[in-house]
Amino acid sequence: MSELYLVRHGQASFGAANYDQLSPLGFEQSRLLGQYFREREIIFDRVICGGMQRHQQTLAAIGEGMGALPCESEQDLGWNEFQFQQLAAAYLALNPHMQPAPDAPKRVFFEILKQSLLAWSQGELPAQALDESWAAFEARVSASLNHIQAQPDKAKVLIISSGGAISMALRHILRADAETMIALNLQTANTSVSRCHFNSQGFSLHSFNHLPHLHERDKNQHISFF
Repeated sequence: MSELYLVRHGQASFGAANYDQLSPLGFEQSRLLGQYFREREIIFDRVICGGMQRHQQTLAAIGEGMGALPCESEQDLGWNEFQFQQLAAAYLALNPHMQPAPDAPKRVFFEILKQSLLAWSQGELPAQALDESWAAFEARVSASLNHIQAQPDKAKVLIISSGGAISMALRHILRADAETMIALNLQTANTSVSRCHFNSQGFSLHSFNHLPHLHERDKNQHISFF
């Protein structure tokens, strides 16, 4: 059977003008993951990357840790993240009492994200305020997953993506509901690895949200979720 490694990008720049770039910690997390792959002699036959800057930077740092990427990477925009800032803005426009203070703790933003995703999945956010519906997001992630399944040649496939897209892919694999996808999304750590086996018949989840490159190096302080 083939193996699929789903990797969430390194820590992005939460609170900055441009979220879509790695923080210094994000680069280090990604480099350590590449180093882990190299030390364990995990060689990928295909490398697929979303089109966001944080995806590309994560891949570059993984390549640095590996010494070099084992093959030329492919870009698939189907693995891009949903527009969470847009969702939150649409949700807060309907629920202004939930507007957080600028210095609110991160758990407040997690709660807003959770409620925004629930409202999005249930069709409660105004369509004109969004670039993409829940159904469209679901369809594009499913299409990208199906594209991989159509080429099951006993390969190791690495995908660099985001927590939401990875969680949506796992929702398909597990045949789970929207609430499960949201729960998976909110606990997916930066540069975590979710591993699946697959063939032409389907996928099976082997492990979720694994951080061997941080736990084994006693680098728990490197673990982040935003």
